[in-house]
Amino acid sequence: MIALYCVSMVVGLYTTFVLTVLWDWFASPALHVDHISFWMMYGLTMFIGLLGARNTFEDDRRHKVYSVVLDACIPESRREEVLEQLKDLEAGTWVEAGWKVFGQIVTNTMALGFGFAVHILASL
Repeated sequence: MIALYCVSMVVGLYTTFVLTVLWDWFASPALHVDHISFWMMYGLTMFIGLLGARNTFEDDRRHKVYSVVLDACIPESRREEVLEQLKDLEAGTWVEAGWKVFGQIVTNTMALGFGFAVHILASL
């Protein structure tokens, strides 16, 4: 759990780096604004992230209600099988999270690479 948090933090810092570079290449000259520092961009990404954040209290509550209702619907003869399937799903959650983080790294790197190519073309 802590390792995933640390990796997510590193990916967030890498995303900030990519955004800072793209800002300096495109937004700054096009909008005639100053370059932006890494930490200012980090603050902006946090700000925008908070604006788009959802209140998960209702989602968590709804999930708990559904869990209780579904648990009551599982026949006793199938309970062990369902629990085994749930364990398999939970084990796959870490793999899914890893792929999501990896996907974000690839997306950021591709944006940086394509941005660099466009930056070079725009400089000609």
